[in-house]
Parts: sequence; C-alpha cells; structure tokens
Amino acid sequence: MSEGGKPGTGLKGFGSYAAIVAAHIGPGCVASSTPPAGGDDSRSADFEFRFGANGVRYFPAGGPPAYINIGGRRTPLGDWLADNPPWVHFANGAVLLDNELFFPQGMTGRIPYPRERIAAWDWTGTAIRKESQKAQKRPDAVQHKVIRHLLAQTGNEAFDIVFDDDDAGEAADVVAIRATPDCIVVHLYHCKYSEGAKPGARLDDLYVVCGQAQKCVRWRDDAEALFRHLLSREGKRLAWAAPSRFERGNLVALRKLESMIRSAEREFAVFIVQPGLSRAEAGGEHLELLAATETYLMETSGMLLGVIASQ
Repeated sequence: MSEGGKPGTGLKGFGSYAAIVAAHIGPGCVASSTPPAGGDDSRSADFEFRFGANGVRYFPAGGPPAYINIGGRRTPLGDWLADNPPWVHFANGAVLLDNELFFPQGMTGRIPYPRERIAAWDWTGTAIRKESQKAQKRPDAVQHKVIRHLLAQTGNEAFDIVFDDDDAGEAADVVAIRATPDCIVVHLYHCKYSEGAKPGARLDDLYVVCGQAQKCVRWRDDAEALFRHLLSREGKRLAWAAPSRFERGNLVALRKLESMIRSAEREFAVFIVQPGLSRAEAGGEHLELLAATETYLMETSGMLLGVIASQ
C-alpha cells in the first residue's frame, strides 16, 4: 500500500501493520488475469493504492494484466476497483474503505492471543525453511510434518479425509475432515516456512499466513464449494498422472461427506502453522496480530483459530 504514490509509506500511525484486502465481487462478476504458463488455475494480481486529493486510485504493481467481466463487458480491474473499493482489514483491527478509516470500538483494549494457546511442536527432523512436501512428498517439509501429525490421530480425533491441497489456488495446504454424530468437522491448515534457520520473533513470519487464514471464511460460508474444489483438485492431479492428493480417504469417501454436509451441522477451524515463531519469544505485536485474525474469523464466520509454532 502507498500514500501519495510513494510505495512503502503506509498510513500514518500504522507503522509496520500488514493489511488484508478483501474485494467483494458480486454475482455475475468474474475476476480474471492471464494464467501463468503450464495451465495453472491460479488467478492473482498485485495492486498499489495511491491516496490523493480526489480519493484512492488503484494501479497494477507488476504481473499480468487483470480484468473483470460483467455482463459480457470486460473492464480493467483497476478501473472497477475505483468504483467498487475493496475493504482493507489491518492487523490492528481497523478497516479502510476507499479513503475512510474506521476503528472498532474498544480496539485499544483488545486482549492479545493467549500465549498458552499456541501449540509448541518439536520440529526435530523438519527443515523449517522448507514449506511444501510437493508431489514427491518430501519428508522434511513443514507440510509433511502436519500431515504425519493428522494421520497419527486416533479414536474420536481421527480424520476420515486428510487432503494435500497445496499449490496455487489452494483452500489450505492441508484439509482434514471427519464426520461425528453431531456434525461435520473441517480443519484447514495453512503452513508457512520460516524466514530464519531458527525459531524467533520475526513478525514477517506471521503476516502472510494470517492473511491466508482470514481468507478461509469463504469456505465456511459455502462448504459445498469447498468439497467441489477438493474433488476438482484431485481430478486434475490424476489427469496429470501425478500422485493422489489424498493422504487418507478417497473420492468415494469425500463424495459421501459432501452429501452429508448439505444438511449437517458443520464446525470449521483454521490453523496457522509457523515453525519460525517461538512461543516463548512471541511479543505483543505477534499476539495482537493473532488476536485480530481470530476476531475476524469468529465475527465473520464463527471459525475457530489454532496456532502451531515452536518452543
């Protein structure tokens, strides 16, 4: 984000706070960009906000051109955003809409995320700077450690589905689903590699993964879309003659759960996995960022937040 066209300036008083942008696109609107080589189904574009006397303007900040199609009419996404400004959620709980900044009541008295709720894992044998297990299922990756943990769960904690959804366009790095007598439980795990070789208190290690976690509200609001997404991802993986995305379960089991979730109660939880964060060294800014993420998830979609880090 920039102020007056100068990248990196930010908003006065916000210091290093990150921002999560949520552009609400209505029915009949399709955002698109030139897909990357190889047929990837990812769609993303970076934009710079410039604040001026006449409000905010949105300019592409590199990457492929992006457009939005409405009723057969193709419009540059920057022009569309000027008329339909996105909501920008800051890590401190404030919200920006166009050039108006809103602060929630009681913002200064927010309770930090409880340190004792951060699960401190032993990452021995894991290369904490290696995030994805990839199709080769690299045993020393952060994602692989999460999958092994989920597969080891027994009894009522065991999952019917453990799904590797890592790649562009993912719902999460790992999706775990189980049916209980009362509801369908869905856990979404977002993994992030460590910027450093050892755990510490680097704020940058949290910003991206907190943003990914906040985007999960869309799946709680449309659980059937999540199942369609997973079915599609597995179909594409098999079409490429690559290893299945299922670490536990199969298409038959997933389709059965899909039919159940249409009428069942559902319980969603999001987990941030960052071995680069030390629970002992996490400071006020880290805990405030996690609290802001949890507040957004709970108030928007009633989703629980879990945090997995290092000692």
